[in-house]
Amino acid sequence: MASFLVLILLAVTIAWLVGLIKPSVYSGVFWEKASRKSVSFLFGGLFILLFIAIGIIGNMQSNNPVSSSSKTSANLSNKSQSPTSTPIEKPSISPTATTEPSPSVIVASQSPSPNPHTETQSSSCNPNYSPCVPNSSTDLNCSDIGFEVKVIGTDVYHLDRDKNGYGCESYN
Repeated sequence: MASFLVLILLAVTIAWLVGLIKPSVYSGVFWEKASRKSVSFLFGGLFILLFIAIGIIGNMQSNNPVSSSSKTSANLSNKSQSPTSTPIEKPSISPTATTEPSPSVIVASQSPSPNPHTETQSSSCNPNYSPCVPNSSTDLNCSDIGFEVKVIGTDVYHLDRDKNGYGCESYN
């Protein structure tokens, strides 16, 4: 909704500039004889009203706990807080005699560690942090991650503010 209002604001701004340059464009549309003063009053008022409406709607969308950016953050937090399990390929052994074992997938849970957020590094993890910090196209904050991390390479999410090799130390 806010982006729609921004487009209208842009159109009003263009109409306002056209009216300031050549007010006769609006003669017969809004007034019999348009002047710069009347054009400025109409489009300037619309500009101010739209600017206020965009501010109110943008503020309501940012206060909404289920906005798109917080959905992304929540999904990243949930991924990093999910129980760790790794699929293991293991051939099944059946009591009947067969010449070829048929592979099956067995999911084995890892033993609980002192840090429940420890995960093995995978392609969805950023290689610059340990334990796993999910790759993200947006900047992550410590509140998005929820646990202390060790910075291995470049601190791409700026989690290690004091540059001591550990980020999000308040979750220690």
